[in-house]
Amino acid sequence: MKTINDKKRAFVPWYLLLVILLSSLQAYAGNDCIMMDMTSGLSEQQKKEMEALGAGWIKKAKVCNIGGYMVAAPADGSKGNLFIWKGDQRMLLIQEGFGVNIYEPVIGPRNRLPIVNLQDWDHDGLFDRLFYRVLDKDANIEVELFDLDLDGVPETKFVHTQKDKIQIYAWIEERWRKVEKREGKPGVSIGRRWREIRKEGARWMFVK
Repeated sequence: MKTINDKKRAFVPWYLLLVILLSSLQAYAGNDCIMMDMTSGLSEQQKKEMEALGAGWIKKAKVCNIGGYMVAAPADGSKGNLFIWKGDQRMLLIQEGFGVNIYEPVIGPRNRLPIVNLQDWDHDGLFDRLFYRVLDKDANIEVELFDLDLDGVPETKFVHTQKDKIQIYAWIEERWRKVEKREGKPGVSIGRRWREIRKEGARWMFVK
């Protein structure tokens, strides 16, 4: 079964490597499209990671200056990948068969992380999951929310309380409740009573 952490790992390497990619592409500002190898600034290990993520197309990409935005896509037009940026600020990344990453279009650290990730998790052509972040001015993650059935109501919230420490909250019975594990099982405290909870589809439910 896929988990929230599985989903996060699926796109984390993208934004780390895009920082390097953009630094190597800033020199191009032509009005026409060119064919180029976007991996020229990456190490061999990073190139392998991009291949593993299905981003091998960036070795031979068509890069165009359109309306002041730089747009990159597979040169052979065979895949539905698209990467849009302006200056050294990434704006939008579309990954074929998976989802869309949206970035803050600003100069500075907030542009390094995608603030929204909209996914076609089951690859049926329809978006079905939404993940988004709240960042501070230094791009530290404050809150992460997950809407895993795209019904407009997030089911899980991660609150970053300290460095490398996260408090999980579950949306259950119309409110956020802090998740506390007892004997390895997730649950929430209501008054003085602790109640075990479980996932049913995307939603949290009380275990009766």
